Amino acid sequence: MKTKNFAAVLCTAAVLCGCSEKPPEEYETTNVHAFTAAEQQYKSTLSYTGYSAPDELARLGFEMSGKIKDIYVKKGDEVTAGQVIACLDTEDTDIAIAGSNENISLAKSELSAADTAIQSAEIALKAEEETLNKLDIGIDAEKVTLKKLNDTYDSAIAKIQLNYDNAEKTYNDTLLLYNNGNCTRHDLDNAKLAFDTVSEELNGTVSDRDNDVSLQESKIKSMEEDYALQQIKIESCKNTLQQAKQKKQSAEISLNKADIGLEQSSRALEASRITASIDGFIAEVPMNEGEIVSAGTPVAVIRSRQEVVNVSVPVEDYESFHTGMEAVLEQNGSTYRGTVSSVALYPDEATRTYNVEVMPESDGLFALGSLVDVSFDIDTESFVSVPLSSIFNIDGIDYVYRINSDGDGGSRIEAVKIKIEKADEQNALISGIDSGTVIVSDEVKKLHDNLKVNVIGG
Repeated sequence: MKTKNFAAVLCTAAVLCGCSEKPPEEYETTNVHAFTAAEQQYKSTLSYTGYSAPDELARLGFEMSGKIKDIYVKKGDEVTAGQVIACLDTEDTDIAIAGSNENISLAKSELSAADTAIQSAEIALKAEEETLNKLDIGIDAEKVTLKKLNDTYDSAIAKIQLNYDNAEKTYNDTLLLYNNGNCTRHDLDNAKLAFDTVSEELNGTVSDRDNDVSLQESKIKSMEEDYALQQIKIESCKNTLQQAKQKKQSAEISLNKADIGLEQSSRALEASRITASIDGFIAEVPMNEGEIVSAGTPVAVIRSRQEVVNVSVPVEDYESFHTGMEAVLEQNGSTYRGTVSSVALYPDEATRTYNVEVMPESDGLFALGSLVDVSFDIDTESFVSVPLSSIFNIDGIDYVYRINSDGDGGSRIEAVKIKIEKADEQNALISGIDSGTVIVSDEVKKLHDNLKVNVIGG
């Protein structure tokens, strides 16, 4: 419900012009009552009927379903933000948390053992790889030795072979001479001895080469077999290292699962408690201890200490409101001050009105839900106030008669066009004349413009 009115803030009393005796005139004068127009300030006011409500209403429910174990408040209790209001039975959650902690401890132990195994496997692998590298270097060195051995024997055998060939030729030539009687037996025996000596040296050197080369080749073969065995050992170390890494990965997965389980259980434990979200009073406790409650179902309702008065404002008045503007609240003959704390951005779909919240100057002034008369001073304007009886209308235009001096010590009236801004049953707020202007106050329909008048009273 809305009403509009204009309350006078400052009224300047009407000043009645005094009477003065005039000397007889050569022509007739008319006696009139006069009024001095005064400026008045008026406030344009919008008035509504609102209702008291809490500034904030918090409906508290659990984030999970369960059985209510304890409710720590009752209707009317004062609470502060963060205070525990109620809790669920957490036996299953406590067991889950204990299990998660045990799994975390086991997973950490397995992870530590896996780290130790990885470290040992890496050390062993490094040692075996170093051994393999030494074997590889040794094999290369023995192969170089084998080549040098072959080269040395080949050179020696080549020289002996040359001596052998010469000794053989000398023996054959001497034998031919002996058979022909051209040399002695002694010459033949010397040639044969020289040939046999070189032949034995050649055969011995070849035999030594074959033995030494065979021994060197056997040594190389043995080292190559050791090299192959070392490669097998390295593969075994790599497998051991890989198994240790897999165990570590498995332990990390187990630890991650246990951490997630603990986090979920901890969240469930946190969700098993309701805490006050605001300071205020318990308005309602709709549930009881021992009841099974679904997630989100209100267990307690808190109203804030601060109350507001809600006012529904029609669209045509909406632009007049802003936060911070002052309001006057009235109920049961008592008047209080208030301030607009919120102006809705969108209208209510059902009523198509905008909700304006007014915060009273102090808490606890009104019973929740009670009706409160609320008025807002929208604007302050200054007008000249005159009695309605001083206004007359000609062809739809409003006038008043202004009393002017005629320069001869007398007065004449002048019709002045005005505009009526606001009016009530007795007075009008007008524009078109200045404050302090003296006008005829009544019986103006009997007069005419430029009439000589005599002011006889108010």
